[in-house]
This record gives sequence, structure tokens and C-alpha cells, in this order.
Amino acid sequence: MPIHVEAIARIVYEVNQLRQYPLNDIEIAEWATTLDEFDPKMDLEALRFIIQQMKFGNLEYEQKDGVQNLTRAFQKIRKTESGWQIRKNNVW
Repeated sequence: MPIHVEAIARIVYEVNQLRQYPLNDIEIAEWATTLDEFDPKMDLEALRFIIQQMKFGNLEYEQKDGVQNLTRAFQKIRKTESGWQIRKNNVW
């Protein structure tokens, strides 16, 4: 497993705190590979932020959606000078 994918897998493991049935090692590796395909230059801090916000209930996690929970969440955050934040919705 490439180093970047391995680093993603270590972070994806945290998704188990959101699930009724934890991901096994093969599923974690598959999710990490999918996320690497989604964005080969992924900012790992962004992924950490997303999972943290899901654990806090600030970003949605749907049990039936699998890895798409994470890929969709990247569109809901933005980088700021001080780190990452959730984008505001419906700001007029």
C-alpha cells in the first residue's frame, strides 16, 4: 500500500466511531484507496477535520452512503488562514 494511502487509512479508521458495525481492515484499505483516487493530493488535515466534524454532528453521516459521506463532505468545507471550516449554506 502506498504511503499516502496508508496515511489515509489511519485516518479513515476513525469512521468506526460513527458506525454501528465497524469497518474491517479490508474495508478501511478500500475506502483509503477510493479517497486517494478521489484526490491523489488530498490534504490529510481536511480529512481529519471532516471526520471530526461528523463525530461532533456538524457534518452529516448517513450509514447507507459509505465512503460517499467523505467525498461529498469535501465540497462542504473550505480552507482558511487558521485551518478548515464548514462552508455556510444559503448565505445571501
